[in-house]
Amino acid sequence: MQVSAVSYAAVARTSAVARTSGVATPVTVQQALDAFNSGAAQSNVVISDSKTNIEAKIGDLLNMGSKLKTITANPSAALSFTLTADQYAASSKMLQTVFGKVTGTPNATYAVTGMDIDMPGTAMKAALADKRLSSLSITATAAEVTANFTTLAANAAKIDKVTVTDSANAIAMTGQQYLDTSAGLLTKIKDGADNAAAIKVSLSGAKVTNLVAFNGDSKITALTVKDTAANIAANLATGTGAALNNAKVATIAQTDGTATIDLTYTAFQNTTVASTLANKVLSNTNVRVTDATAAAAATLVGTNNVDKVTIKDTLAHVLTSWSVAANTAGSTEVSDTAEKISAQFSDLVTKYATDGASFSKIRISDGGKITVSKTDFDAATASGMMKKVFSGSGSSPKSRHRRLSSPRMRPGGTNRIHVYI
Repeated sequence: MQVSAVSYAAVARTSAVARTSGVATPVTVQQALDAFNSGAAQSNVVISDSKTNIEAKIGDLLNMGSKLKTITANPSAALSFTLTADQYAASSKMLQTVFGKVTGTPNATYAVTGMDIDMPGTAMKAALADKRLSSLSITATAAEVTANFTTLAANAAKIDKVTVTDSANAIAMTGQQYLDTSAGLLTKIKDGADNAAAIKVSLSGAKVTNLVAFNGDSKITALTVKDTAANIAANLATGTGAALNNAKVATIAQTDGTATIDLTYTAFQNTTVASTLANKVLSNTNVRVTDATAAAAATLVGTNNVDKVTIKDTLAHVLTSWSVAANTAGSTEVSDTAEKISAQFSDLVTKYATDGASFSKIRISDGGKITVSKTDFDAATASGMMKKVFSGSGSSPKSRHRRLSSPRMRPGGTNRIHVYI
């Protein structure tokens, strides 16, 4: 029987008058209720009856309000019953009085049903803190579940069910919260038809490693990703099938703001990956395209959230697009044969002396030796180009520099030298 505000107040007024009648001897449930219903003066009523009788009439007994002093089962037994949220709200303090302080195993426990999560005050939190509470059924909107999710998750063992009244709307939580509660609390959150599968969820801060599972989970309608630049880059590098390309992923952010999301030029050219970069990556990420051609570098910066480019191309292409290499690229690497590098070495020395800050390395693709004029060699050495850009297998920059500073003269001439790399 549900306790109404009117009946509870009436009981309270009657008991205030009858409280002077002294302490009654133990009576049964039926005796107490008969006296109460007849309007007899009552106070400090002590009930001792069977577990079955007490549990069957607990709603009626609660209507007696402050007239009750104690309720105990005879023979001794732990009581267990169900209360509506309204009954619990009206009687929670009185329940602590009539059943006594909890020490060890409670002598009475109760399940509370139909509690609105936004009931006045802190009713839900108070109920969850009640040592006699065995389970709690809650009604809430998706937004209310979101706002109280931490509390609900911490008390999942006491929660029997959370009924979401607007289950078409998604409950928001972090990716880690979803992982932590998917086998517990989330199985208890259901729609009005008691269907947990109908609940919708949106995630924030999901990790790349969990995306395959999240993308395939019908409960999850949308998510944002927050992970390291390396993890983001590794996933995008897989191309069209990358989990980050999934329609559920709304935005991508990196946790290490100074690092770069490095993608090869080949990976960047994948149209699906390019679309992800253009539409999902947040502005606080740092995307760098590596191994781009010199001709392509000019159009890359500022495209699809790219803010850095590294060039890897032949020397002829780099020289043709030197202004791009100098002003756009974070670094420029040439990979070419010894013959082609020799033929264009003089032009390279001139351009490097003017603007060679981004020019970082020359790799001799065929392992040959470069033949250059002594004048160009001396100019390249003076500008620091020889020490900076030549890379020899197994040699440190210092050892390479010593070898280059003592070139071997070609037989029969003094105007040209062989550079051994």
